[in-house]
Amino acid sequence: MVEFKIKKLFERQLSWGEKFKLTREDRLLSLNKASKDLGIKTAYLEQIENNEFSQLPSGLYGRQFVLKYATYLNLDTKFLNDLFQVSNGQTGDCFSHEKLSKKKFLIFPKIVKNSAIFLVIAICLSYFSFYFFNLVSPPSLSISYPPENFVAQENILKLSGVTDPEALITINGEVVLNNEGVFNKEIDLKSGVNKITITSKQKYSKKNIITRQILLEKQYGKN
Repeated sequence: MVEFKIKKLFERQLSWGEKFKLTREDRLLSLNKASKDLGIKTAYLEQIENNEFSQLPSGLYGRQFVLKYATYLNLDTKFLNDLFQVSNGQTGDCFSHEKLSKKKFLIFPKIVKNSAIFLVIAICLSYFSFYFFNLVSPPSLSISYPPENFVAQENILKLSGVTDPEALITINGEVVLNNEGVFNKEIDLKSGVNKITITSKQKYSKKNIITRQILLEKQYGKN
């Protein structure tokens, strides 16, 4: 009678560590023997066979332990490419991923904190810059009457203008009442060209100065 053996259609794919362990056992090698031949601690070989790669020394040391063990067992090291996560032809450091993740996790809150501090400082600087700019900027000033290059027929001229309510107004050096931003002053003109200087200034601000040249025509027949 012919005996048939049932062959599994699907077999579980071996993990990296299982490949090391089964190969070593097939060659009838003990961990102590492999450790002595390789000069690698037994604990590290056990970590490799148990897929505890993150417990190996980080960087080149962990990689060298795995590659050295694979070469010792005559394993095809090509399968280790997935383990080392080869990228662009350069071997990645699979053993430092856990540490890198922790570092990134720790760095992220610092970035958020530093960004928040920088934002607060930027807002404060912007506010103080805006406040200082308004503090030292000259107040607004406009002359409603007379217009520029005005020719007067009468020797009494009523000058009027508009400025900021808090501003101090002087006309030819004389302080003029500022009534909620509006000011007026009668000026006695002399024959010929009269230069009138209007100045508006707040406590810490620069001056805003406007000049008018008024021509009073000579009036014949009058003393």
